[in-house]
Amino acid sequence: MSDTTDADAYMAARNYTDWSDLELAEKVGFLTQAADYILASYTFIVDDPEARNEFRAAKFILAYQLSKSPLALQHSDAIQSKEERLEGLSTEKTTYVVTSSDPYPLVTKFLRTITAQTGGFQVVGLTK
Repeated sequence: MSDTTDADAYMAARNYTDWSDLELAEKVGFLTQAADYILASYTFIVDDPEARNEFRAAKFILAYQLSKSPLALQHSDAIQSKEERLEGLSTEKTTYVVTSSDPYPLVTKFLRTITAQTGGFQVVGLTK
């Protein structure tokens, strides 16, 4: 079966009837964008992740989400900082935290058994 045929069956089983309204080229485009996003955004711990059912389900779900909101791939991390002046001391403490909310938690859930668990990082206690 082709990727689009599998995606059509997946969407139909979940009653995502508006997927069937898309042209073949649109479906292929959304499936390609979804695969590109997943491959660029996750670290896989298995060989040939694209052959795994978890990957395929995540790709289908993300392709559907992209068909509803094509600009959904625009996502960026936010850096937050907090400065504190400690009383009686001349030192300031600055804490930097990179926060990243998962734009596609369902995709991440599907991929959890075949990807490395990664997260943001935190640098604490930089002084001026």
